Amino acid sequence: MAQWDAFISYARSASTLEAVSLQTAIQTFAKPWHRLRAVRIFRDDSSMSANPALWSTIEEGLRDARWLVVLLSPAAAASEYVANEIRWWLQHKDADHILLVHDEGTLSWDRLRNDFSDASDCVPAPLRGAFREEPRWGDLSWFDAPGSSGTADPRFRERVADLAAAIREVPRDQLLGEDVAQHRRSWRLAKLAISGLSLLLIASIVASIVAVLQRNEVLRQANSLLARQLAATSDSLLDRDLRRAQLLAVQAYRTDPTSLTRAALLRASLASPALRRVLPFAARISVIEPSKDGRFVGVGLETGEVFSWDVAAAAPVARLKVDQRVSAVGISDDGITVAAVDGRSVLVATASGPATIALPAGQQPRAVAVAPSGQGIVVGSDDGSQQRLTLVDRTGGTQNTIGDPLAVNGPGTADLRFLDNERVLLEGGTIEVRRFPSFTRISRGEFVYGAREMRGRISGDGRFTTATSGNSEVPVWPVDGDQNRPTRQASVPMINEAASTLNHDASLIAVADAGGIHLAQVRPIRASGSTDQPQTLTGLSQVNNRGLVFLGTSRRLVAASGSELSLWDPDSAGRTASTSEIDLPFSCTACRPPIVALSSDGVSMAVRDGTAATTAVANVPGEGGGSVGRYSPTSPVGGLAPPVWLADGTVLQLASGSQTLGGTLEGPLPGLPEGFAGWAIGRPDAEIVAVRQSSDDSTLAVVTADGWIGRYETRTGRLLGQAQPSGLGSVGRAAISPDLTSVALRLQESAELVVLDAATGSERFRLGNKIDGVDEAAFGAESLWVRYFGGTLGEHDPATGELRKRFPERFFGYGAPVVTDTMLAVPTDVGVTLYDLTDGSRLGGVDFPADRRADRHGIDISSDGSRLVTVFEAPDDAASGLVVSTVLDPERLVAMACRTSGASLTVDDWQALVGGTPPADLTCR
Repeated sequence: MAQWDAFISYARSASTLEAVSLQTAIQTFAKPWHRLRAVRIFRDDSSMSANPALWSTIEEGLRDARWLVVLLSPAAAASEYVANEIRWWLQHKDADHILLVHDEGTLSWDRLRNDFSDASDCVPAPLRGAFREEPRWGDLSWFDAPGSSGTADPRFRERVADLAAAIREVPRDQLLGEDVAQHRRSWRLAKLAISGLSLLLIASIVASIVAVLQRNEVLRQANSLLARQLAATSDSLLDRDLRRAQLLAVQAYRTDPTSLTRAALLRASLASPALRRVLPFAARISVIEPSKDGRFVGVGLETGEVFSWDVAAAAPVARLKVDQRVSAVGISDDGITVAAVDGRSVLVATASGPATIALPAGQQPRAVAVAPSGQGIVVGSDDGSQQRLTLVDRTGGTQNTIGDPLAVNGPGTADLRFLDNERVLLEGGTIEVRRFPSFTRISRGEFVYGAREMRGRISGDGRFTTATSGNSEVPVWPVDGDQNRPTRQASVPMINEAASTLNHDASLIAVADAGGIHLAQVRPIRASGSTDQPQTLTGLSQVNNRGLVFLGTSRRLVAASGSELSLWDPDSAGRTASTSEIDLPFSCTACRPPIVALSSDGVSMAVRDGTAATTAVANVPGEGGGSVGRYSPTSPVGGLAPPVWLADGTVLQLASGSQTLGGTLEGPLPGLPEGFAGWAIGRPDAEIVAVRQSSDDSTLAVVTADGWIGRYETRTGRLLGQAQPSGLGSVGRAAISPDLTSVALRLQESAELVVLDAATGSERFRLGNKIDGVDEAAFGAESLWVRYFGGTLGEHDPATGELRKRFPERFFGYGAPVVTDTMLAVPTDVGVTLYDLTDGSRLGGVDFPADRRADRHGIDISSDGSRLVTVFEAPDDAASGLVVSTVLDPERLVAMACRTSGASLTVDDWQALVGGTPPADLTCR
């Protein structure tokens, strides 16, 4: 008997919302009230357990399914997984059990060929030729169109009825009747329940109280269900509409602030860290143009409005209004001078107000450029037979119209751009650079693009150009070079690209397609050595044609997508993160990683370097307050211990001690700066591997690399007790329980974790062995967290070692987990994974900056779980380390999401994404 009644095959990038909606609706259509579902539908995200064998799981689902439902879209047509699923089905089953749903794109049947037409861009290749006659398909192409009510639309129920009838092999009319009957039956039951509650309300005051409580519970559950729906919808939009994903996550958290909605908020806040801000406009963006220095962007809309946007500010400023669609804009470096054309007129906004540039009679403008100083303007125009360039020199007060030099043997100038105040770039079938205002030619290059080639934006210095044709190898040419011999190239994965642009010196290229914005290095064609993998920026829908530009000489980009303008910084650590440099040089490959400890208020940090020779105290990035100091002893004191913060804001620094002419150094450390306290413990041959203070600051426990355990009075350094276990060998790492009664020693030779009584040194239990050795361990309030060599993480009873839980994920990297009262942070090679300890749920992951993942690092979380701080040593070739402070506090994440999303959800957004009646107040706050 088949485990699944149907298998849904779809492209996640285009059809996740439709697939989820269909799965839910088909399973519950005409469902008896007492059953969970009428049929079982396989969909990858909802039906697969954590399993590294992805295809095997999918193949098992296909094998167990009776029907295959394919959601047709251009993304599905390009999807390797969708093609493989269909190909498997046709090889092992038949096309008669394939149900088609038209989601996006063009779909038609060629009756002469008895196959899908060539114009059908949403049909995966294996489906072509698979049907003996024209198949029937359901139409959902309207589902996520503007104004659509989604699952509330009556057409959706009709399509669900078609699919459910086929899958259940029941006549459609009979199934519709059954659905209506079940609905009526449920409604009758509901009315009976309401009547019963009404009788109870009349019967007694007690019953009234019970009913009120029940009502509150129903409302609570309704809120909970709505919050879950909002969180799930937010997750589904992360890769293609991050702005609305953030807003939905905020609504989910505001509706029901649980660990689940907090996790959705965190995921949305941490997704695509390169995205800095989104600006929604009232109409589709038709053109964008940055100032030469990248500080401002000119924005033109389909409705004729023209804006200037200071990239450092939050909101754009309306500057002009033309009669038609804005076809070109230009903007000065100070953002004051803005020019725009709409095919009929040329308007210029300056400090003194708007003005019109008069063109020769009959000439219609199609291109415009503004000099960085704002004193030069060039307009390209034509009258259907002659092309002209109008040169406006505001400094000299002159205006001159000349013949378009690119129209002599070509179609004329299509784009204009000032390279500086004295050079103008003209682009058409030819690329020329000319002086302004004399307009003498400086350079010239001939470029003829093929029918399938899409020209990219020329580099900011005007020296290189490019074009894409769908191939991953993208050529880059000097503008005055031979088009048949590109001198540079970039490897960029792309499908149906919409825009491409070179940065200021053509060392980078950005290509936008349905999958996001791909950022890749541009290298000489014969260059040796490896090339970094392209960086893909996700979180927006399809970029508008030529709606992608770099800003000045930076790596930042601006993209126009529909009516939204987005700012991207590929080097950003994230919207929730602040960064600063720190003097933390590379130590050595055999040294320990740096250690960071946060103060109790989370605004200051103490960082010990990998050589255990220096401890620095600094402010956490993005926060004020706290002391600033550095302890780097000039006389031998032995290795420095991990620093500890005391309640009064003092940093307690211990050292192992050293052999001197006068004996072993023990007692107060020499040369401690203000804000430090500490002493040497007098054990120069043993590194201090762990230090922890009691909750009341009165007592301190210390563990050294030879297994010695000491207890000290915190303020005086007086030794209160000690224990020296025998026969353990060298200790690599150690952890101390919060109450200082237990220590866990990770043995170097056997890779075992030995847990001892801190007072007596007697052994309590052991974990791990040479085959499945222990890598790191950390104590929580009631748990011992252990990471093993294989990357698995286990929660153990700290008293007995009994395994309570083993996490399904694997965590590869170094560094002990960090535990607070409410949160667990597990460092890996690529970031930090966070868990909520109140219910054990996974909150999400904080990725390390891509260029820092190879650098040695240390992490800590503030005691209230509101901030994660990561410190990175400097790489070999850099002078400074890096500190990244990531906000985890939900209220601050909400404020960040609202600020960077540019506007709140609208009623139309709610009905399209969620359905039903929206809340009275959708304001993001």
